[in-house]
Amino acid sequence: MKACEEFIWSDWIPLTKLDDVECGLLGRGVFVIGAGLQSGKPVPIQRVLGRDTQGIIYVGEGVLARKIGVLLNFVREDCDNRVHFATEFFANMCLSRIFDSRFLLVRWCESENPRGAESKVLDSYMSEFGELPPGNTQPDVNYVG
Repeated sequence: MKACEEFIWSDWIPLTKLDDVECGLLGRGVFVIGAGLQSGKPVPIQRVLGRDTQGIIYVGEGVLARKIGVLLNFVREDCDNRVHFATEFFANMCLSRIFDSRFLLVRWCESENPRGAESKVLDSYMSEFGELPPGNTQPDVNYVG
């Protein structure tokens, strides 16, 4: 997303390689989930206005340790932690049928205004690709685009 170069992003990390300590140190901000291959490289996704070479399937915001931690527990199949956010992300949106959750990638940037940062990222994605990432296609009260 060209317009979001103002943010200081972490590197892409395979979700399964992120440990609980590293995840617990994260503050508030915006995060991006990408579809990956077993090699750890993103899976390009054809979008309406072009090819998303980063394979972005979801953009979210909030307390990063909690949101990313929930996804991490879901991927680890920790059934006690399958809360609404992860269940909606994988089950309701049927993304688990298309993207192997073992190879999901994550990156983030911390922000004092996570909702505003998320809106900028989603606006940039929409401008560049003509549609939202597949995990963001349902109405979201945080998106003010």
